[in-house]
Amino acid sequence: MKSFRISLKNVAATVACFAVSIMLFTGCEKDDPTPEPDNGIAEIGKTYVSTTANAEKVYTLKVSKNLLKSTATVTDTYVLLYVDKSGEVKTSTGVVTSSVGEALTLTPTGGAPFTVNVTANGITGISGNITFTDNSTATGGSLTPFADGEIEITGTAITEERVLGVPGMAINYVYNDAHNRLLEIEKTLTVLPGTTIRFSQSGGGIRVKSGATVKMIGEDKLRELDAAGNLSATPGTKSGHVTLKGGATKGSWSSVVIESDTDNQLKYVDFINGGRTHDGVYPAVVELVGAKLGMQYCKISGSQVNGLSAYGGHINITAFDHNVIENCNLSPAAMWSFNEVLKFDETSDMTVGNGKPYVLIDRAMYEINTDITINPTSVPYYIVEAFPVYHTLTINAGVTFYMSENGSTFNTQTDADDNSGSIITNGTAARPVIFTRPAGETYYWGYYGGLTFNTDKASSTLNWTIIEYNKDYAIGLSYGGIVTLNNCTIRNNQGLGVHWGSGHCDCVVNHTGTNERFANNNGGNVELCDGTIVNALP
Repeated sequence: MKSFRISLKNVAATVACFAVSIMLFTGCEKDDPTPEPDNGIAEIGKTYVSTTANAEKVYTLKVSKNLLKSTATVTDTYVLLYVDKSGEVKTSTGVVTSSVGEALTLTPTGGAPFTVNVTANGITGISGNITFTDNSTATGGSLTPFADGEIEITGTAITEERVLGVPGMAINYVYNDAHNRLLEIEKTLTVLPGTTIRFSQSGGGIRVKSGATVKMIGEDKLRELDAAGNLSATPGTKSGHVTLKGGATKGSWSSVVIESDTDNQLKYVDFINGGRTHDGVYPAVVELVGAKLGMQYCKISGSQVNGLSAYGGHINITAFDHNVIENCNLSPAAMWSFNEVLKFDETSDMTVGNGKPYVLIDRAMYEINTDITINPTSVPYYIVEAFPVYHTLTINAGVTFYMSENGSTFNTQTDADDNSGSIITNGTAARPVIFTRPAGETYYWGYYGGLTFNTDKASSTLNWTIIEYNKDYAIGLSYGGIVTLNNCTIRNNQGLGVHWGSGHCDCVVNHTGTNERFANNNGGNVELCDGTIVNALP
């Protein structure tokens, strides 16, 4: 059984005078006309007599049932907006009629009796009549459904397919679990444009369990319902983003945790002030755990921890573009390996207000075991550990790697299946590829060499590449390693610039000679395989 209830807060009347709420449900037995009840609730199946002659009334169907009509003529169609027995908000078109008058304002002519016939077109459990007699009148005003109110989601699990929101309308929900638990999704959760979900507890959030799916697909601008109850062809002026938020401070709610490898999609979704600190590998506002996700045109703003994280098993990020990740206490993105950032590019802005202004790549000895290409983002990548390269690693122009103080390196090798690695950098004069330390740091990085070439079965090429501030040597060669240097700069290293391993005289460095630049390498520019130190490549 689904556990939803409706909570309406601060509902403002849309017109002056008397406002009567009509809640519709089945099971009423009394048919005789009765005065309108003091609590303003009219039951389906009953007939009511107005207690005041010519009283100005607006029969507003709020929260549990709503009528929406954009103009006030009897020939216009209209929409029934209601919440079904499960608590899901739904709409139907042309299913509410009044025998005399207008659907929205329920205005009879001349005080004649009229009937509102409520039938939820093809949906069971919503049917019946409400009849008004004698002096009932209603005039004026338009209706905003759920005005200043929220639909409350209760319980801790959604066990069947669920849609949150109403086409063409801005609808607000609140998840208020006193035990600070995530709302667990076990089927498919679809969130429509213009929908807001507020988490009232710091531990509130969403977990998409294995096999389930989340589709939060907003729009840049909301396409509203027209007079016929259809979505307009063109966007209006209101934001159509889906919004997930908590309170006014970072960490006021937790996370959206996705543990499913189904077709999860986030588009035009704003995540505001989430990312509560908790015990996790990489706590973040959006956490991927062995998951699949496409994320486009989203904003993560105000995280107490990271913005986006990915860890655990196979991660498949199918799209990542035009996002904004800002004002996170830690990194905008924290990932296990390069496999999670293959869709990253410079269309996403991660430059504003993040405590660690880089994309973290942090997985000890994670192999590069397929051909991959790394594109630049708006911030550098931060490399924590060593990366053995068994296939081709291509690094495009403009990529900057911040290398950690201990252990970070790239080394080409040949594996047991005879796969051999190579490194190709595609830097340009205007946009070089850079291996360096984080801005403002004074340490020298690397466990041994920065880039090492340890196989004679594949050759590497570095174009317009800068390697600086390495602890031992910027480029190392052994086991017949082959590399070509074109317009590279090797500078400010604590050790050597280029180092041939002792006795590994079969290694080859091709270069253009005068275009290779060495500067301020404390151990010397080049150490040959016999131990001789020279200032330039032979």
